[in-house]
Amino acid sequence: MQLPKHWSRSCGIVLEITNEHLQKYAHLLKWRNNASILECGIATGENSVKSIIPILPQDYKEFVATDKSKNMLEFAKNVINIPRSTVCEFDVNVRHPPLNMENRFDHIFGFFLIHMVDNPRQAFRNFHTMLKPGGSVFLNFFERIPVDGMFHNLRSHPKWGKYRQEDAISVYYYTQNPKEEYRKDIEAAGFKNYVYNDEIHHHVFKSEEECRDLHTSVNPILHNIPKEEYDEYIEDYIKEKENTPIFRITYENGKRTISAEYKMFVFHATKNV
Repeated sequence: MQLPKHWSRSCGIVLEITNEHLQKYAHLLKWRNNASILECGIATGENSVKSIIPILPQDYKEFVATDKSKNMLEFAKNVINIPRSTVCEFDVNVRHPPLNMENRFDHIFGFFLIHMVDNPRQAFRNFHTMLKPGGSVFLNFFERIPVDGMFHNLRSHPKWGKYRQEDAISVYYYTQNPKEEYRKDIEAAGFKNYVYNDEIHHHVFKSEEECRDLHTSVNPILHNIPKEEYDEYIEDYIKEKENTPIFRITYENGKRTISAEYKMFVFHATKNV
């Protein structure tokens, strides 16, 4: 994600769902004493400040917040301001985590992250590598990214297809059972003791602007689009939600409402001692 202001204005849905999951699965979060805590994919940091940070144990040793987007990190540095915290660039999809991150963390979190990585198996392996023995990881992620269908449609667009829309489609979008594909990745990474559940969420967008900002902020193809064609592309990209089954457009008393139903997975695992 490269548009922090757009994300910041529209990421309320992420906070809403994250807090719901943290409350529902609070019994799994067995905080360790003097814990080292890592959150991957913090984006602009608002979700962290209003979800995970309020429930941190008072005696935590460190809180490391990471993202691979420099634009997001620059924004986040002004948002995440807590004691014993560090904000740094890190791609969870990297082939090998830095040596100083191996066997370092007692707890790892990643909210709305795994569906965006190119190699989920490597990401799960990295989580396993970075955890201390007995440490835990907590993730939530989409079965398929809501905008997958929009990129799928634009692949064959006469003007926008040449800009590699397919590069933005999540890795398991075309598979019949993404949950089982992720399960294979989880177990290949070495996790044996885990909880892995389905969750269904329905969201009604407050406005057209919220919907536009959210879906624009998560579009990684924008850097491929020439500046003079940017506005036209955004219009066509956003219009594609009307041709995507996950979104529902309704009209009542002349007011247009956009809603969507999301299938998500919640994952918690402990690294064997």
